[in-house]
Amino acid sequence: MSADESHPSPRRDVLFISKATPEDDEFVLWIAPRLEAAGYSVFADILSLEPGERWRRTLTNTLQDRAAKMLLCCRDVTLNKEGVQEEIGIGKDVVRATGDDKFIIPLRLASHRKLFGIGELQRIDFVGSWAKGLRELLEALERQGVPR
Repeated sequence: MSADESHPSPRRDVLFISKATPEDDEFVLWIAPRLEAAGYSVFADILSLEPGERWRRTLTNTLQDRAAKMLLCCRDVTLNKEGVQEEIGIGKDVVRATGDDKFIIPLRLASHRKLFGIGELQRIDFVGSWAKGLRELLEALERQGVPR
């Protein structure tokens, strides 16, 4: 048995939401159940972490090994958070490892300054209508064949 067969790659079946706490909590509490109702598995710290859990390890492992897509909440306060910037760095590593150039999907929640490394990524606009943004996100996930 080869090394690859003894340690099969985990299934990438989770939508990982990268967000700021507490600034993006309301949005995540709104969108996560709607994504789950559409059949997707969602990981967000506010929903997925258990008391006593080693949160940094759980976030890192989920993003590196299980995330099918990284949904990046975008507004200045979010993108300026150190933890979110670390998650973007891990997300860029996943892009290189998987070859999925559309792995990071920016969700525009407010006007924001472009961040180096993700400024050129096409985003989904949630400004003005979260429902319209959700519809566009669900269409993109379907087109990109994200597992449910």
